[in-house]
Amino acid sequence: MQALLDLKLLTTFVRAAHAGTLSAAAIQVGRTQSTVTMQIQRLEDALGQSLFHRSGSGVRLTGAGERFLGYAERILRLHDDAVSSFSDQGLRGAITFGCPEDYLIAFF
Repeated sequence: MQALLDLKLLTTFVRAAHAGTLSAAAIQVGRTQSTVTMQIQRLEDALGQSLFHRSGSGVRLTGAGERFLGYAERILRLHDDAVSSFSDQGLRGAITFGCPEDYLIAFF
């Protein structure tokens, strides 16, 4: 049952559900397509339900997948809210970093 609460599995599932393809989800979560496929399979095995209909053109949610999507999104949202409520409330925003290309090559 612990695998059901693995945030990485839930994130991968949600991304795949919204992306419509496992390859697009893999890019979004920074993993290989085979890793995403294995993660979805682990989740399906743990639930005892198929979450996606698979075809050559992509994936779409089954009835069980549609039901589980709502739970997965809520769990991830609650996780983010909990972490945010305890994190530093100081500086916020984006930092833009600019440098000459020569520095970029030398240091990155």
